[in-house]
Amino acid sequence: MLAEIKNIASGAFEQRDDFLGAAADSFNSMTQISGWLLFVLVVALGALGVLYALSRLAPVFRARHAVERITMAFLVICATIAILTTLGIVLSLLFESLRFFGRVSFTEFLFGLQWSPQTAKEAQALEQKRQHDAKGGQDGDGRTDNQKGHGDPLDGMARPEDRG
Repeated sequence: MLAEIKNIASGAFEQRDDFLGAAADSFNSMTQISGWLLFVLVVALGALGVLYALSRLAPVFRARHAVERITMAFLVICATIAILTTLGIVLSLLFESLRFFGRVSFTEFLFGLQWSPQTAKEAQALEQKRQHDAKGGQDGDGRTDNQKGHGDPLDGMARPEDRG
């Protein structure tokens, strides 16, 4: 109901009955009064702040030193946050690069003629398949993958010969 009163007060909807119309008029007048009260409050708080500042001013008060210390502390905190953020980014890039180049050779990355986002995954799957085939396609129980119902570990992956 409040949303409907606000819509009528803003002029988005037409007034349907006298009760909602009166409520919308009351809402508009309260909104206007609250705006003026907020303005008076802000001006009063500003005046109190000026009076407080004037009461603190004296020839012996060294405001410059206090403001400079506060400013210096703020700048040191900002600089520390910036340095730690940069350090975090650099370390993250370094560790992720080391993980990546642990799977993909550096020369293949720079000079390879074919690009695939699956290169590391394919290399790992091919290595697993070679190791598996070296055992004769059998695990410890003597059954082959086909006998167990397992298919090719490379199913669903693009093979290097399929890239064309």
